[in-house]
Amino acid sequence: MNKRNHEHYKDPTPYDAIKKLQAEADAADARRMDDALRIAKMAFAAAGFELVERIVLKNVRTGKVYK
Repeated sequence: MNKRNHEHYKDPTPYDAIKKLQAEADAADARRMDDALRIAKMAFAAAGFELVERIVLKNVRTGKVYK
């Protein structure tokens, strides 16, 4: 996203709005990832296992990889 409009004048309003929306979406994705890890750890514990190494998750919607 560019901070300039189609006439190349500075127009930060749309840029700021989109940036804020993206930050909110990223925060929601991070919360979902934390929830998924918590649920996975509880499932491992219920089955009598303990997580020893790192889990790597990939967001199907965005393709972002969480390590």
